[in-house]
Amino acid sequence: MLNFRSIILLFVVLLSSKVSAQVQLDGFEFFGDDESVIQAKLTSDFKFLRKTKMNTAYQDAVFTMFNENGDSLSLDVKVKVRGEFRRAQCSFPPIKIKFKKDDFTNSSVKKYNKLKWITHCQSGKSQSDKVIEEYLIYKSYEYLTNFSFRVRLMAVEYVDTGSKKSPGTYYAFITEDIDQVAERNGALEVENITLHPELADREISTILPLAMYMIGFTDWSVMKQHNIKLIKIENSLRKPIPIPYDFDYSGIIDPAYAVPPEFLGIESITQRVYRGFCRLDGEWNDARKLYSDNKENILNVWRNDQQLSEKAAKTDVKYLEEFFDILEVDKKFARTVLAECRGGVQTEIGGIKD
Repeated sequence: MLNFRSIILLFVVLLSSKVSAQVQLDGFEFFGDDESVIQAKLTSDFKFLRKTKMNTAYQDAVFTMFNENGDSLSLDVKVKVRGEFRRAQCSFPPIKIKFKKDDFTNSSVKKYNKLKWITHCQSGKSQSDKVIEEYLIYKSYEYLTNFSFRVRLMAVEYVDTGSKKSPGTYYAFITEDIDQVAERNGALEVENITLHPELADREISTILPLAMYMIGFTDWSVMKQHNIKLIKIENSLRKPIPIPYDFDYSGIIDPAYAVPPEFLGIESITQRVYRGFCRLDGEWNDARKLYSDNKENILNVWRNDQQLSEKAAKTDVKYLEEFFDILEVDKKFARTVLAECRGGVQTEIGGIKD
């Protein structure tokens, strides 16, 4: 449940459920040490939002958070539809939420007040699993590098003021703004450039494709910055660092709308294809050790999650264990990753790569 230790003046006098200009969230962070599930409600005209989902304008909404005692805090916010593919495919599209900066003090939200909100795509109980699985991908990737988006899970009741029937309650999560990720790492976002993958940071460009292979995700490109953001460490010779996001098209999630592109030569997105570049033996060994050292951490993210259904957790853990089996057995690693990596180099792990 949400921890309100950082909220001042909130429940001194509950004369209204609406926060006034004088009552602010002091020191509150969505992406701080508290990783509990936020219990929330989002009220807006969702009938209009879905009817005009190709529109990019913000509309009024109210975001309400609840503590463990059921007390509430409501904020006037703005929401709008975002994204491209999911915007067109989903009956309930992903959104962006914009908070009022004046509602926060001593908080990163005051600076980064526009956050991506990942929602369920269609109605139905199974849709929550899809959201949670994408959330857990982000949490898993955090074990491999700090150059990653932080996320926060929420259980959200959606109230539709434009319809007698509301969408219901579903899990959702918000992600850091890329500028917030960059600031946390002493960097700046790099935009509007065409960057060959081999001109990006080599260490992360070795770790990242293995992570995408782990989850069965092929819908990304460093060169086109497709589902990839780039940041550059300030006052450093280190090359631009790629950061992946939007993992809904991954094999471990396997959404109904996902169809693999023909050029990959696979029939289902659950089939893994390695899309990274080849590396020298020492680089492969370092990357494999990083994954091996974090194997239990990553598997436990999925095993121990209390929101993911038992059926989905069992299937997902098996899918991940298959990846670690490939990673840890030289012959399997050679037949898959080394056989598929781009730009061949000589390697002693399973022979010569042309």
